[in-house]
Amino acid sequence: MRRISEIIERIIETNPRLSKLKIFSVKTAWREAVGEVLEKKAKVVGFENGTLFVECRDPLWLSEIHFRKKRIVEKMNAILGEGVVKDIRITR
Repeated sequence: MRRISEIIERIIETNPRLSKLKIFSVKTAWREAVGEVLEKKAKVVGFENGTLFVECRDPLWLSEIHFRKKRIVEKMNAILGEGVVKDIRITR
């Protein structure tokens, strides 16, 4: 039996009109997972195939994200559904 999050993810992937909904939900989950301070320093710029792309120009906060990466992924999956976020890639 498939989880509802998997079914929704499949619908969103196959319907380009829903891609804005997907990125909105990922950005909302990011804000909740990392908190207001870090969310201001590191912005979600994309999400594709389970990889979250984040832009962070501050080296100190970039290091903090790397340090907390596993916990952030776990928190985001608790919000979005198990296995939705598989990795975080950070760009400057």
